[in-house]
Amino acid sequence: MNQAYLSSPLVAFWAAQRNARRRSAVRCVVLLPPKGKRGFLNGIFHTEKQHLMKRTLPLLAALLFLSSGSFAQSKGVFVSDAVVSVAQQAKVDYKGLVRKASAKDTKALADLFEFTRIVEGAALTDHVRTCLELIPLVGDEAYAKTLESRSAGLKAYLLKHMGAAQQKAQKEALKKPIGEWAPYTWEALNGREVNLAPKAAAGQPSPTTAPDAAQLKPANDQHPPAQPGTLTPPAPDASKGNRLTPPGGRRGN
Repeated sequence: MNQAYLSSPLVAFWAAQRNARRRSAVRCVVLLPPKGKRGFLNGIFHTEKQHLMKRTLPLLAALLFLSSGSFAQSKGVFVSDAVVSVAQQAKVDYKGLVRKASAKDTKALADLFEFTRIVEGAALTDHVRTCLELIPLVGDEAYAKTLESRSAGLKAYLLKHMGAAQQKAQKEALKKPIGEWAPYTWEALNGREVNLAPKAAAGQPSPTTAPDAAQLKPANDQHPPAQPGTLTPPAPDASKGNRLTPPGGRRGN
């Protein structure tokens, strides 16, 4: 072949394009079983390492993301990635606070309430949803007393966004009016004093219940009811002494 033709720029460009296509093409290698052995043909397909890594790494990253989910879970409590991102910028261990609050740590719960001041937008609704889902875990009474100690403005701010958080909650029980399943928390959210009434023992009157009028009478004024067919003696006359004068009798000198 003519040497000048082989060294022309057009041929060089065509050769470079051909080599590039060969490198980018996926080559398949079929391994045949050794001679003399019977059985079905077993073929193992291999691709180049570079192409394999380029294809599998994004897939593995996607699988890891899906396995972790778009939000984290701590004892079944919703935690948004957007809120965690804001917390990281503020150097707050948000997931740690949620985990401690789920274990009835009231200090961590108070820190979560105060964190409400630095979030906004969709992240704010997600954060309030997290606070909402903590009520059954912490308990209505402990949750309400911790919330009661916060400022009036913060409680009103939480109450304002609590409805949107309830709409996004997945548990149907949390979508019911808070006053039905967490009455103390509802009182605290509305800025009212939380009075935890003591539980009355069985058979004992409640401290808030007024006692019966019969229970207030002295023991001397309580007489058993008269039996049928018996005469009830008249009440003694205080002006004539304490003795009873029998009917028809005469008082002594």
